[in-house]
Amino acid sequence: MVAGSIENPSTASSGIFGSSASAGLKLGVCMLLGGLLAIFARNRKGGVMAAGVVYLIGGGIGIATNPGVFADLRLWSVLSLLLAALFLAAGFLCFPRGRKAPTNDAVSDETED
Repeated sequence: MVAGSIENPSTASSGIFGSSASAGLKLGVCMLLGGLLAIFARNRKGGVMAAGVVYLIGGGIGIATNPGVFADLRLWSVLSLLLAALFLAAGFLCFPRGRKAPTNDAVSDETED
């Protein structure tokens, strides 16, 4: 260390990309998990709400982090927050009192006659 220079320990160990690289990775994992939850549990209120919460966590991580080198981190964070709002609203509005989504059983029963 040169005399008169002050080194910040938090930035010294984080490398060139800082914390925005790890925040982008966490956001990507949250978006992937949210998408998988949305696909595999699409007919259940719990699955839709869980996907919304995962998107909300990912968006919060991206917004709370200084974008640094990765300026598009804010864009992906906003997209994740929009998806969180969509899924949470769908969970509250489309699934009243914890019921499952309507299925097409009535249509298939009519065609069997």
